[in-house]
Amino acid sequence: MVQKQDIINDLLDVKNKLGKIPGGKTYDKLGKHCLSTVIKIFGSWSKACEMVFNIEPKINKPKSVVLCANCAKETTNPKFCCKSCTATYINKHCPKRQRKYKPCKKCQTPIFGYRRKYCHDCKKIITRNFLSDTITLGEAAYKKHHKSSAFALDTNFFASRWVPKRTN
Repeated sequence: MVQKQDIINDLLDVKNKLGKIPGGKTYDKLGKHCLSTVIKIFGSWSKACEMVFNIEPKINKPKSVVLCANCAKETTNPKFCCKSCTATYINKHCPKRQRKYKPCKKCQTPIFGYRRKYCHDCKKIITRNFLSDTITLGEAAYKKHHKSSAFALDTNFFASRWVPKRTN
């Protein structure tokens, strides 16, 4: 069993070797006893240093109390009392990104989509006479894309693919 006086003598020996008060890791390397043994006997490393080397204990400074920038409650945090106040304050005081829109080519109503050219209403209205069938812009784009294929010009094929069949 290790005696308290043995540890005190060992701490003083390590201090004389180093020329300064050792830290916990340094004592663990240079001392005869393990750091955990010192902590078991004294309670903590800082208590051992206070007792052996006559060091005054460190006293934590009290934090200054300020008012929350959002709700004016007292807080030790530098600006806000909670995450909710932070989010509320930032949403009020910082500009948000605005959704970009472009006008519909037909009626000039705003469209919120970077690929669309026509609004929903105009896309239904704009039709094109193609082999005596009226088709929407989506169908016209499909046929334009597949114009070199023979099956794209076949309206029956197109209708069977894109238009749901009616059940009688």
